[in-house]
Amino acid sequence: MTGAIEQEAGFEPMGEGGRKPQAPDEPGRAPEPGASGREGPAGEPQQAPLVKFCGLRRAEDVAAANRTRPDFAGFVVDCPASSRSVSVERLRELRRLLDPDVAAVGVFVDRDPAFVAETARACGLDYVQLHGDETEADIARLRELGAPPVIQAFVVRDADDVRRARETSADCVLLDNGKGTGKAFD
Repeated sequence: MTGAIEQEAGFEPMGEGGRKPQAPDEPGRAPEPGASGREGPAGEPQQAPLVKFCGLRRAEDVAAANRTRPDFAGFVVDCPASSRSVSVERLRELRRLLDPDVAAVGVFVDRDPAFVAETARACGLDYVQLHGDETEADIARLRELGAPPVIQAFVVRDADDVRRARETSADCVLLDNGKGTGKAFD
């Protein structure tokens, strides 16, 4: 089930049989809610839930993503603190193995926007995800550098975190319980 943040997040709802989420026509502008044509119980437009596998680092991981076809496949890029990190060279190899109908996401933690944009270009990423303490200035710089659409992750602990997520200029929002814990939050 999706709510207002998801609708404002900047993802184009997938149509029946559709696979790859589409970026908004203009950076920072969300598509029209309800574009999927689906309706909820009260007749309100609904968005299909989106699924992202993250932390892929082996060819076997990519093969599993190709079989199960999530909407997104995430690669943690050059982040020494993560056991799931891959080098730019390894990312390039894994990206070539990924089905083109699965959107490739580079996950970056507190990296210079020039590094993020260049890595996205060199590896053919569909999205870049900021999962650190990146600022609005970082997002603006990524746009200046021609980076693909920006997903900004927010760890949700309280209402202030939700407010920050609503206020971001990122193209898409990802709400998380922690740094990839996979645990639910309320």
